Amino acid sequence: MDVKNEGPSKAACTDIIKKGLRQQRYHLKRKYYDSSLTKEQLLARDPPGKMKKEDWTKLVEYWYDPDNQVHASSLSGYLINMQFNLYM
Repeated sequence: MDVKNEGPSKAACTDIIKKGLRQQRYHLKRKYYDSSLTKEQLLARDPPGKMKKEDWTKLVEYWYDPDNQVHASSLSGYLINMQFNLYM
């Protein structure tokens, strides 16, 4: 069998990896993010598990990036409106 790194199989593998990384970030944020803490306080904590300090720093920076916070707040507003419309 001749397998090439092109086409649908490559796209499918890339999609699986992207979804896995996104789900990992979601679980890490759910477990370690605390909105009552500042970015500096969260960075002062030790990284979880086998995560490198550099990766932890990048992840916390991502969480506190204003562009990402705007996206999250607009998404939660959308979900609230969607739930409201379901009950009407």
